Amino acid sequence: MSKKERIEMLEVYRESLKCELDGVEEVLKSLQTE
Repeated sequence: MSKKERIEMLEVYRESLKCELDGVEEVLKSLQTE
């Protein structure tokens, strides 16, 4: 795998983790404000 391919794969992975984290933070906020 080339360096460029690895970078692209990691960037996609990072984006999906950000989305997941946003979801977790929203659930956490809603639980904390109950």
